[in-house]
Amino acid sequence: ILYYVNKFLMMHLENLPKIFEESDEKFQINYLEKLTELIAKLPDEVIFELDALDYLVQNILNDSFEWIKYEAYPACLTLAEIISHRAAPNKFTDTKWLRLEKCVRKGSVNPLRNKKNPTVLTPIKKKFVSFFSRKVVFTIAKLLPVAKDNVLLVSNKISDLDATFMPIYQTIKQKHPEKSVRAYMKMRPEDNHAMYYLTYFWNLGRAKYVFLDDYYYQLYSIRMRKEAEVIQLWHAAGAFKRFGHSSLGFKDSISLDFETRAHQNYTTSVISSSDLKPIYAEAFHMDETKIEAFGLPRLWKLFDQDYKEFRLDYFQKMYPLLKGKKVITYAPTFRGNSEERKAFQLELNLRKMKEELGKEYVVVIKLHPLVSVETQVPEDLADFVLDFSGIEMNDVLIVTDILITDYSSVIYDYSILNRPIIFYAYDLEAYSLERNFYHDYLEFVPGPVVATTEEAIKLIQTNQMITGKLQDFAEKAFEYHDGDAAARIIDYVMQD
Repeated sequence: ILYYVNKFLMMHLENLPKIFEESDEKFQINYLEKLTELIAKLPDEVIFELDALDYLVQNILNDSFEWIKYEAYPACLTLAEIISHRAAPNKFTDTKWLRLEKCVRKGSVNPLRNKKNPTVLTPIKKKFVSFFSRKVVFTIAKLLPVAKDNVLLVSNKISDLDATFMPIYQTIKQKHPEKSVRAYMKMRPEDNHAMYYLTYFWNLGRAKYVFLDDYYYQLYSIRMRKEAEVIQLWHAAGAFKRFGHSSLGFKDSISLDFETRAHQNYTTSVISSSDLKPIYAEAFHMDETKIEAFGLPRLWKLFDQDYKEFRLDYFQKMYPLLKGKKVITYAPTFRGNSEERKAFQLELNLRKMKEELGKEYVVVIKLHPLVSVETQVPEDLADFVLDFSGIEMNDVLIVTDILITDYSSVIYDYSILNRPIIFYAYDLEAYSLERNFYHDYLEFVPGPVVATTEEAIKLIQTNQMITGKLQDFAEKAFEYHDGDAAARIIDYVMQD
């Protein structure tokens, strides 16, 4: 749906300035009204990822507004209102989207007519604005009454709502339409940096609810107001590698002071199983009574049969290489610090795998988001290997028949599908010194462990990948085996 809607809209919008220049007011009004109707009917999943919507706001309503006739202004304002209402909550840190929101707030198209380009901040000015916002704006905002309907979704790792935040957002809008949801994600080049910092710390100081799913440095040096609910959704299922306070003393850890500041503001932590409460209590240094086993919002895809069938059909149409083949996905975790991640090398011998398995299988590469190196598939492997590193993990898992990984928590997600996992742990000893695990690795993992590509190939050829541990592993890892985690979380957090 997204692909075709995007293509349809872009085909029309690219020529719209010229068409509007030559058209009368009746045509413009009719066109804008039809466009408004279409955008109002599209589902959130399409709206939030629609490049054409950005193009409409950036290139048409802002850059080409002069071609819209006076008589069409009311229709243009209605379009702006529906876009502002339907758009992803992280859009409104961009200057042109802020201009659109200002139109709606003022009930006038004047902000689009009287455009002013934002001042470009130098690095020194950025630091000053950030410092001022954190120390002054946030402090003043905390002195004001809490804004009970203000909800923030925050992350430094992603620029758009992902499979974790999307169901949280949709559930809030469905169950609590009175709530005002804002998302402050990883800052983009087009964002108005001054406005981003000022509005972010103002809203943070007044917010009743803050949702995050990872480390988030903006919270390290501040204390949230006592009325605020800070909900840590944590990006990884289960408890495989050590993290937080549990990792102190190992090579990849930082310091006690860092971990304390990083996790000090949480009021609730959401996990997948009650059995994990002691582990998360230690990792976040928080009381077990504040840890709730509601499940992870992003896992809804793996429980929704209709979605899985749709996604499988989509992949096979978009990537003809997958048709008639079984899919082996290689999803290694990251290693080392940020510099070491840039030099990450795939240890799996893909040419050997093609030679032995190429008639029946294809290999999909899914690198960890923290690995910044790009995978260049060699020309001679283009008919055997696909790089899906930019695709959401659970979408990749749906199309996966065999998962090869090492120390990644993706094993919890994939266990829901009850499909075979091979653990390619070629550097187990070294990695144990870097991060280590909560359990004995060899006894804990729900699949065979290999150290070479040849061993992995042999397991696949002889179909000896499933162990008796897999089903028990999935049963213990999840309190609920459904896709309703977001509803449970919101019902608990927003009881008032």
